[in-house]
Amino acid sequence: MRQYTKADIARFAYEHAHLMQYYIVAHTHFRPHNKSDAHIAQARSDTAQALKHALNCLTSEVNIGHASRAKRKPHIYRPATFATVECCSASALRHQTMHVNILIGNLPGILTAQDVQTLFRHCWTNKAEQADDTYVTKYDGSTRLIDYTLKEGNTGDTGSWCVENTFIPRTALHAD
Repeated sequence: MRQYTKADIARFAYEHAHLMQYYIVAHTHFRPHNKSDAHIAQARSDTAQALKHALNCLTSEVNIGHASRAKRKPHIYRPATFATVECCSASALRHQTMHVNILIGNLPGILTAQDVQTLFRHCWTNKAEQADDTYVTKYDGSTRLIDYTLKEGNTGDTGSWCVENTFIPRTALHAD
């Protein structure tokens, strides 16, 4: 099996950046400072599972009244996502929390950044039971932001990329 590098992952993200509309940062309750590698790995796995739950919730919220269509036809209705998990090192500062960076798109054009903030915060905080510390901004298409989200990745591995929560639709309904 091919080993993907940080450059491969960045290239993948650059190719699909045109589908993305918003950038989300969502913090967890977990502070990795001085924690064991096993504890951090478990927290990363828990964070990925919480993100999956929150993104499924968000998908239902943006397809209100038609939530099952995103399950039946994900390549049309499910949001495009590119996610990373950061702050996964015991050497992190004491006040830092593990958090996710998400580039998200294929959302209805009528949604504003504030709407996405409200919906995602509800899903992340109330449904996935994570910290009430989220930030949403409109994505400007900058490759610098992609590079920033991959800053903790190492050459020769997938680093901070959250593969299980990355989804690129083949025929996105709301793509420009």
